[in-house]
Amino acid sequence: RIVKYWFARNHVDEPDTTVIFELNVGSSRLDMARINGCSYAYEVKTELDNLARLEAQMGDYVKVFEYTYAVLHPRHTANAVELLPPYCGIVQVRSSCYEAQFDLIRDAVESPFLDPEAQIGSLSSRDLGQLLGIAGMSPVPGTRAERQHAVLSTLDDRTINALFKELVKAKFSPRWRFVQQHFSQLLPVDVELFYRSMAD
Repeated sequence: RIVKYWFARNHVDEPDTTVIFELNVGSSRLDMARINGCSYAYEVKTELDNLARLEAQMGDYVKVFEYTYAVLHPRHTANAVELLPPYCGIVQVRSSCYEAQFDLIRDAVESPFLDPEAQIGSLSSRDLGQLLGIAGMSPVPGTRAERQHAVLSTLDDRTINALFKELVKAKFSPRWRFVQQHFSQLLPVDVELFYRSMAD
């Protein structure tokens, strides 16, 4: 929670950025994402975690996001440098009970494995309907399978990636804007709670 708070704090004043917490991607649950024209995925491993699933998690994320980072406690950094492919970025995080500081160890390279099927697979049926609407399809097919087929058969990979980013950013922007507007009132323990609930 401390790490997520300070990550949010680093981006809270960026007007064109949307930060997302906890997103299902493939068989993994992504800790944080950021969209600002490009898409970024961030998986956090603190001193309480191990790296057993990191390679598989990053394998899910590079299919969906353009740039993927592991955000790691210093005890994990050396192992991650050896474990992760060079297109995955690495950020070292030094945290206490009150703050977190981030140091870039290795910058991410744009993913060579973006997969439109994986991107639309991370969207709900309603999301797919909206995506097809944005793309100008009418009428929109009724079932998820039909919508998924329509996306893959009528749109090219580049268009799917662009619409995926546009849709995800629009979907989560209200929650992020709420956090931005109230950030000075939030404690680290609160950020994700209020992001999810948008409670008064």
